[in-house]
Amino acid sequence: MSTQPLTIEQNKKIPVWLVAVTILFPTAFAMLATSETNVAIPHIAGYFGATLDEANWVITSYMVANAILLPLTAWFENLMGRVNFLKVFIAIFTLGSIICAFAPSLNMMVLGRVIQGIGGGPLMPISQAILISSFPFEQRGRAMALFALAVMVSSIMGPTVGGFIVDNSSWQWIYLMNIPVGIISCFLIHMFIPENPNRVKPKKVDVIGFILLAVWLFTMQVVLDKGEQYNWFDTTWVCWLSGISFFSFIFFVVWEIENKDPMVNLRILI
Repeated sequence: MSTQPLTIEQNKKIPVWLVAVTILFPTAFAMLATSETNVAIPHIAGYFGATLDEANWVITSYMVANAILLPLTAWFENLMGRVNFLKVFIAIFTLGSIICAFAPSLNMMVLGRVIQGIGGGPLMPISQAILISSFPFEQRGRAMALFALAVMVSSIMGPTVGGFIVDNSSWQWIYLMNIPVGIISCFLIHMFIPENPNRVKPKKVDVIGFILLAVWLFTMQVVLDKGEQYNWFDTTWVCWLSGISFFSFIFFVVWEIENKDPMVNLRILI
């Protein structure tokens, strides 16, 4: 099997529906695993002997990692190339699934979910970008309809499939089923997804921008997810995290606008 990614010219011979299936397959399963986990939380808590509040960190950790990686999708694609980018992040998501399935403790389970969030975060925006670039201009509405259908169906089916799994087997199968999906997806992506011809490799890594983005989204997500549980601003640490989130956001916006090589190009909005 050739190790060279397909070019746009070579990819013209491949039906667009095959490209759509290739990219939507892992994206839909990432969404499915997310909604399945929500149903399995009581079973996960019981398995590890934890309270529901402690087990909810399984959801929070995924959302935090997912939120941090979402805005960095374009930067990582330009750095690594589209095909390598997809392979690496699907492999990361699969590794997170393995850790979750065989986690000996709740802390290890949370770590696995963080890794899953890192791998799954960029899949939705990159899927949209590939669909738009692969379909002819007059069919881009159909491409977005396919994307919306895949996301909607996987989100709706998640609780049903998750409930069926935990009632008839063990919750670990929610994550075990992602392993063959990840392997098959990497193979299909190598075969049918073309490289991005407009890729511009970043000159340097925007470390400060990444740190500000991570701090802003981490603190904000924790406040939004746990604030109600701890009575919002009646709790000291919620106030502190809210302040840190606000100032990190301000500094992040200013830094990214002024930086010549930003990690997230905010200049397109002004």
